[in-house]
Amino acid sequence: MGVYAYVGCPLSGKTYLAVQHARARGRFIALDFMYAKSFLAWTPRVETWQDALAAVFRGHSPVWSPEEPYGEVTELCIQLKTLHAGISLLVDEAYNIWRPGWTLKKFGGHVRATQHHGGNVYYTTQRYGDLGGDALTCTTGYYVFRSTYPPDLDRLKTELALDPETLRALPEHHSIYVKGGFQ
Repeated sequence: MGVYAYVGCPLSGKTYLAVQHARARGRFIALDFMYAKSFLAWTPRVETWQDALAAVFRGHSPVWSPEEPYGEVTELCIQLKTLHAGISLLVDEAYNIWRPGWTLKKFGGHVRATQHHGGNVYYTTQRYGDLGGDALTCTTGYYVFRSTYPPDLDRLKTELALDPETLRALPEHHSIYVKGGFQ
C-alpha cells in the first residue's frame, strides 16, 4: 500500500502511467477535476460519490468529476476509510484539493491512513511546488517526468537529488522514480 506522485509538464505521460499503476493494483476511483482529455471517453463516468462507490463494487473503475469537491470528496474519503475495502484513489491534478497551505482535511487524513485501509493513492500534479507538507511526508514514491519550471527544478534538485538538465530533456512517457519518505 502506498501513496504515489506523478509530477511533470502537461502531456509528459504522468496521467497515463498513474492509470496503468492503478489498474494493475485493482479497484480504484479516478477523480477528474479538470475534465481532462485523458478521461473524456472513460466509462463509467459517474455523477456522485455514491455512484462511484457503487460502480467500484460492481467491478468497475469509474471516473468522477466532483462539482463541489470539498464536501463530496470529504464524504468519499470518509466512506473509503470506513469500508477498509482496498479501493484506491487516482487524483488527477491533485492541486485542486491538496496544496501548500491548504488541504482538504479529510483527503489529507485519508492519505495519511492509506496504509491502514488497504487502498493506494495515485496523484498527478504539474508542479512539484504544488505539493505541501502532507504530500511530501506521506508519499511513498515519486515518478518525475519532464519538468521545466525553474523553481521546481531547484526543489527537485535539492529535495530529491535530481539533475535539472536530465529532467528538462526527458522524453514523453519517461520518468525517474525516487523513493519517498513514507515507506
